[in-house]
Amino acid sequence: MKRFMFTETINNQFNRSKKIILPIITAIFFISCTTVYLPSPQPEFTEELTEIPKEFQGEFWRIKSISEDGILDSNIYIVTENNIILNGETLNSESSVYKTWGNYFFLNIKEDSISNYWSCHIIHTNGLKEENEKIILKKINQDNVNWTYFDLKESNSNDTYISSLSTLQFHYLLRMSEGLDEYSEIHRIK
Repeated sequence: MKRFMFTETINNQFNRSKKIILPIITAIFFISCTTVYLPSPQPEFTEELTEIPKEFQGEFWRIKSISEDGILDSNIYIVTENNIILNGETLNSESSVYKTWGNYFFLNIKEDSISNYWSCHIIHTNGLKEENEKIILKKINQDNVNWTYFDLKESNSNDTYISSLSTLQFHYLLRMSEGLDEYSEIHRIK
């Protein structure tokens, strides 16, 4: 009888902890997959480009994931003065805006044809040439940002929609942006 009660008590505790831990794990999974959407192509204080600058043109290779057995997933980017081709697919130029500032290239992609929200992919180069060149793909990491002073739009999804963004807030987001992972460096092929 005591053994049965002990087993039942352990099962009850396990079920209770499952009810607490499962939502936490789910929340962590969804938080890490969120996208930050901005109210307009960034940075607003720079003009939209008609052509991609020469220093960002070329053929590039980015390792997305790696294991002990080797490379599991990678991307090939071909960047011309007017197009970005990712693994053979040309990026829709109707829904993308290019901007630069210093050693940064900003690829802004419109979320959809209905809303006016944009995702911003940040490419940073150290400006050096050939084997000393270092290019990093960055993103705004939602976990590192203090959202207290941002005007956020409520949504049903786990994404963050910023309704209005000042220049100072953009600089803060740029400072808080991080490389996607330890293999986020992009290598120039040509």
